[in-house]
Amino acid sequence: MNDKVMQAVNGRFYKVDGVWVPSVTTILSVYPRGPRFDRWLGESASYDEAIAKRDAAGDRGTLVHDAIAALLRGETVEFPPETDPKVPKLVQGWLNWWQSAEPDPMGVEVFLAGDGYAGTCDFQGWVDGEPWLIDWKTSAGVYNSYHLQTAAYAAAAPETKWRRGILHLKTSTKKGFQLVESDGDWLGDWNGFLACKTIYHRENGYEPIPYDEKPETPTTFRLEQ
Repeated sequence: MNDKVMQAVNGRFYKVDGVWVPSVTTILSVYPRGPRFDRWLGESASYDEAIAKRDAAGDRGTLVHDAIAALLRGETVEFPPETDPKVPKLVQGWLNWWQSAEPDPMGVEVFLAGDGYAGTCDFQGWVDGEPWLIDWKTSAGVYNSYHLQTAAYAAAAPETKWRRGILHLKTSTKKGFQLVESDGDWLGDWNGFLACKTIYHRENGYEPIPYDEKPETPTTFRLEQ
């Protein structure tokens, strides 16, 4: 077990300088999902079906990220026949981008720690001669919270003025990818992340809650006279 990472009741935490801090994506879990998510949830036959779809999408994203990491280590990736058919298509989309953009990585899966948070950025390096921070995504769309995520990464790596982007991998186009730059107001994205950080701590506290130490529910009550 990695003693620097904890999956807790209230999210994923990293230990930085002896202190547990929430991950960037854990903090951003409080960001409003918006009407698109509500519509998707409403189109499901039941809540359980919606959760199953969400979990399947998460598993797909994990497989794609793991495959990309293996390719970057120089390994050969082969998927068994029972693999979700979207997974190899999404990996092919990433390969198409990598081969066409010919990026020069400073690091991949780079651990970045900021003020009271930490996370792992998928790519830190040079694309067309410019410094970029890029995260791979396999979701149905590119959501606003992703740009807050790249702002948090940029704030944790302030030595360079980074361009920030999302490499959106998808099966609906021939090339299989779209690089979407987080080209809005960086300060606005950063302030949005800080707002989420405040809300997250208000709702979840500051310490990770291990799964075997769930908060106790009181059973005895008394109205003071």
